[in-house]
Amino acid sequence: MERIIEVKINGQFSSKSSKCAGVQGEGNVTSLRITFDQSWQGYGKRIIWRNAKGLNPVAVILDTQSLIDPENSQLGYITYIPPEPLEFAGWCSFTVEGYSEDEGIVAVAFSVMDTLEVRPGGTGSPAEPTASQALQLQYEIDGLLGRVNNALNGALEEASSYAGMAAQSAEDAASQVELAKDVLESCGQVLEENRLSAEESQGYARESLSHAQTSADYAQESQGYAGQSAEYAQQSLGYANESLSCAGQSGSHALISQSWAVGGTGARQGEDTNNAMFWSLQAQAAAGGGVMSFNGRSGTVLPQSGDYTAQMVGADPQGSAQAVQSLLDSHTQNSSNPHGVTAAQTGAVPQSRKVNGKALSSDITLSASDIGAAASAHTHSASKISGGTISTGSLFANAAAQQTLERAQVRNIKAGTVDLEAGVSALETGQIYFVYEG
Repeated sequence: MERIIEVKINGQFSSKSSKCAGVQGEGNVTSLRITFDQSWQGYGKRIIWRNAKGLNPVAVILDTQSLIDPENSQLGYITYIPPEPLEFAGWCSFTVEGYSEDEGIVAVAFSVMDTLEVRPGGTGSPAEPTASQALQLQYEIDGLLGRVNNALNGALEEASSYAGMAAQSAEDAASQVELAKDVLESCGQVLEENRLSAEESQGYARESLSHAQTSADYAQESQGYAGQSAEYAQQSLGYANESLSCAGQSGSHALISQSWAVGGTGARQGEDTNNAMFWSLQAQAAAGGGVMSFNGRSGTVLPQSGDYTAQMVGADPQGSAQAVQSLLDSHTQNSSNPHGVTAAQTGAVPQSRKVNGKALSSDITLSASDIGAAASAHTHSASKISGGTISTGSLFANAAAQQTLERAQVRNIKAGTVDLEAGVSALETGQIYFVYEG
């Protein structure tokens, strides 16, 4: 199975699908399928190979024979890894260059370097050596000459074919001339037929005259419709006159309305002292010094207490506010939950909830045992004490220790560098003393 490594080159960066170039001593076995981006368009391309020791550089030109799809793309190539870079095990390197040439001077525009692993194996000697760049170019030229010759031969054969086709076209043209003569004869026959068609056209003209008469009848009918339209217009004029009459009546009603409002129109007798504005002025004058008569009082009458009831002025009866406030106070002081509000509605803890088995319906008392704590007064056995310091009080030993020590307490132990002399050193009873070298 042919081994192919996919290599993608974008600008001056490369990526590859495999890192293994092959086995030491191989050559022309593994291929690189290289795809360039558009920045490499228009540049010559070659690969410089070096072995794992960085020596013996070999150049491989990416020519037209290396193109994957020469008719559609100049950016895709496939080429074998030559034997020289596989001479030693390790990591060989390859550098892809994009270059241009001007008056024999080659200038490198792009350069991308990468490495491939050569695995141990084989004899260590390269396979068939790679041809030089000049020889590779010669191979390219020879290939191009072969393709040019093939194209030239094909063009000659195609030109010969076109010549034969041209001769055939000349014969076809002669046939077309004969056919044209036949067409002319047919045209004479068509003219005769056209004469007969003219007689038929006269018949069509007479038929058209009949259609014109029918159109005249339709025009007469349209005149009748026009007469009806005139009658409708006359009716519309009558309606317009009625509208004008109604407008006159509206003007008359407006004049009477003005007479009753402010007077001064001459439309009715006494309108200047009997209209809304007149009586309004009279009421305004009377309001300045009291009314003329009210509740049996005459002259300048002023308001007094009792003239109006709460109902007459739309107010609540006296004491209504106090009664409402009393009911409100009574309701807010009602603790029997008259609205049936639940604990869940207010986010409160329900009375059925318990703490350590004790219901919350009344006050509860928690003991130390309810929360897993020790009682305020308690003792511990010696086995429960693992360390610490007793600042006050005494630490009593067990019964066996008491018999040995003859006193129910632990002895103090004192240490120092001062020698102890019997009968001279002051020693406290019940103490243990140690002397050590300082």
